[in-house]
Parts: sequence; structure tokens; C-alpha cells
Amino acid sequence: MIIDTHTHLGGFPSIERIGDRLRTRADVAGWRSAYPDVYDAVRSERAVDNTEDLLAAMDRNGVDQSLVQPTVGVPNDDVLAWASRHERLHPLAWVANFSWAGRWSEDPGTAKEKSEEAARTAQEALDAGFLGIGETCARDLTQNVDPVKIAHDFDPLMDVLEERHAVIQFPTGWTQFPGNLYYQDPLWIDEVAGRHPGVTIVLCKMGRGIQRFFDSAISVGLRNKNVMFDLLATTPEHLRTSMDLLGPERVTYATDWSYSWKHLTTPRNVHQSAFDILEGATDDPAVRELVLSENPRRIYGLS
Repeated sequence: MIIDTHTHLGGFPSIERIGDRLRTRADVAGWRSAYPDVYDAVRSERAVDNTEDLLAAMDRNGVDQSLVQPTVGVPNDDVLAWASRHERLHPLAWVANFSWAGRWSEDPGTAKEKSEEAARTAQEALDAGFLGIGETCARDLTQNVDPVKIAHDFDPLMDVLEERHAVIQFPTGWTQFPGNLYYQDPLWIDEVAGRHPGVTIVLCKMGRGIQRFFDSAISVGLRNKNVMFDLLATTPEHLRTSMDLLGPERVTYATDWSYSWKHLTTPRNVHQSAFDILEGATDDPAVRELVLSENPRRIYGLS
């Protein structure tokens, strides 16, 4: 059994038209600036169901199940409806009203309202059948930079998740989207994790191969046993270090498959790239079984 713990549902017709130009990681990372006309078009388009594309990619790469979450511009309700048609797909919700630019009203007085809204959204999502909360960008819920103040802004949301023993993901490393790069260094999450030990926190991408972000992720993981990692976009060296220091029980296989990353072919597609990272870090079949299957089952409560 192979379980991918990080994919994004929802596609856009305009970007499909440039799919043949999104073959390398640099192509995908920079498409918004390289094709501003497409970027503008996608921002106004209604997202379409691309679950069949995901399932086909899973079949080609031997992946049995995937956790799916929205991409920017896709409502939670759509992801839940699309995933509910397929036993192999398990939904994670987003708790902020993502927008394409800025993602914040620039009104610091709204932080309390945004935090309380995120908590209500999380409660409703968990009641509706979502397994947990997907990638949550701090910039959507706070403008603070002090870790204690950030954690205070996150308290309403985290209180709900702690009561429900739910999972939340946070992105780390570089980001394609505006307004969140400062918070991609996960050091601030130490305060959030320490205040809410009953919430399982997944640091996605493990710093995305950037050494200083990886060092922060490991530091937070060393101090907080409720902090886990996914391996997408990291390096074999960083994955090996994380498993040596924290144990292999805290890492899951993940790809970040989405409407743009699905086109990647160089050096490999996202599923194979993630397999390469794992194979480069360990040749122990027991460890591979943990990362590919047992850890995702335990962390996300999959049967």
C-alpha cells in the first residue's frame, strides 16, 4: 500500500493550454511571471474537476490512495464532492479564504475575526467528513511576526483541532504565491506546537531543500513530538538526517501533485521524484513501509 499525503485538486482550462511548457521545476515555479496573461485568466476561471487526471497518475506510478486538498481558487465543498466519488481519495480542508494576490485585507484589526472564522470553518469541515486541515499559510490568519503573538492568533483554530485530535499541515521553504515567504521558515511553529501538544502538525516539504529552513524544521521537530514531516521536494540528505534524528515514524510520502505540477517530466514526474528522495535516503524495506503506508495510516487515521 502506497499513500500520497499531499495532493491538490482542481484544474483550470487556461493553464492546460500551456501544459507542454511546464516540464521542469523552474517552468512550474515561474509560470505566473512567465505567462502573466495566463495567470490573469486562471484567476477569473471556475475550477474544474481533475480527479481523473490524478487517479491516472496514481495508477501509472503505483500509488493506491491520496489525501487531497484544494488548490488556490477551489472551494472546500468542491474537493469534498469530487473526493467522495472515489474510495481512493481522502479530503483535507483549507480554513482561510485564499485569494490569488496578497491573501490579506491589510487590516490588522481583522486578525481576531479571521482566526475565529478559521476555527468555525475547521469545525464545519471536520463535521462534514474532512480528515484534517491541509496547508495553512500563516499570512492568511496573522500579520504578527512574534511567535507568541502568532500562536495567540492561531489559538481558536488550534483549540478546535486539539479537541478533535485533528491534523494540520503547514508549508515550508520557498513558495510560488505572494505574501507568505516570511512564514515559510517554520521556527515560529515551535510556539504553536508547544501550546497545542494534542494537535498533529505536519511540516510539508521539510524546508524544500533549503538548509536554513530545514534546520528550523528539525529544531521544531526535536522539541515537539507532535510535529511530523512530509518528504516532498526535500533532498535525500535532509530526509536521512530527519530520520536519523527523529526516527522514520514521523515522515510520510507526498508529491504535491496539482494542476501545474502534474505536467512535470524533468527530471522526473512528482511521484517518481518523491520515490527517488526516499530511495536516496534509505534502502531499508521496513523504513520504506513506514513512510509509504504505516505512517500515513496512523497520522491521518486511515483505515
